[in-house]
Amino acid sequence: MAVSEQQAVSDRTDSGSDLSFIAGFGFYLGVIVAGWSAIGGLLAGASTGVVLVTAPGTVTIVLLATLVVGDRFATVPVWVGSSRKRQAGWFFPPIGIAALLAVPAVTPIEYTGRLTTVTIAAAAVSGLVAIGLTQQCRSRYVAAVTPDEPTAAWPWQKTGFGHSEWVSTAAMLFLIVIGLGMVALGNWFGLFWAGYGLLMTVATWPNNDFPWFEFDSQRWNPPELRVHEAGLVVEKPFGQTLVPWDAIASVELTDDELRLERRWLDIRCDRSAIDDPGAIVAAIETARRR
Repeated sequence: MAVSEQQAVSDRTDSGSDLSFIAGFGFYLGVIVAGWSAIGGLLAGASTGVVLVTAPGTVTIVLLATLVVGDRFATVPVWVGSSRKRQAGWFFPPIGIAALLAVPAVTPIEYTGRLTTVTIAAAAVSGLVAIGLTQQCRSRYVAAVTPDEPTAAWPWQKTGFGHSEWVSTAAMLFLIVIGLGMVALGNWFGLFWAGYGLLMTVATWPNNDFPWFEFDSQRWNPPELRVHEAGLVVEKPFGQTLVPWDAIASVELTDDELRLERRWLDIRCDRSAIDDPGAIVAAIETARRR
């Protein structure tokens, strides 16, 4: 990021605190502290009741303390969101907690059922919160570096093998088999999965004879692609990411799709879902030349 761009981003993020991020960050720290405290308490011989009473209080105290000093973290979301390595840092504490499950294999410490349950719960909850914080930071960074109005936008209807009707149908048929297998083993909740798989198989299969099922599940709330000066923004229901223009090697418009070629995974869009493919390509090329 250029110096001028860093200054512009800093000016936009210093103006006020981000309450949702601060609350999430405080809850994340609280879960980590409470998790380690609970694990340490159980190892020291504390009872389950003591752990269950102190853990929520620990989370609350850490959360409130974070909210009090929240203004100090005003620039953290954008700073973290600008680097994949920094985003990965959110997952180190949950991984560290989960790694304790391997302790009995290398030390004489005996891991009881209570200790295993607490460790798994702390790792799982903190891991889920880490995912949310990663999405928040990424979205804050994208918003900070794309203050301009998009010159073009269109729904990202994906194409390719992984998004074909055959793959979707195979996955739903597998879900039906799993559901029926659960029923055979005495778990009647498998009926839900079998029924869901059957419904989706009928609904997504082309040219079916049920007009009330005429829909394409892959068109439900699809991501949106937007052209900005800084790059291509991928707007998803739970966050957004930025693909810089220098990461796109070429742009190709065929009879079936619009393809933005990248080093690893191309961005492939169904042409039929784009109102004016030619105008979209022109907007992309103009932004890339800038």
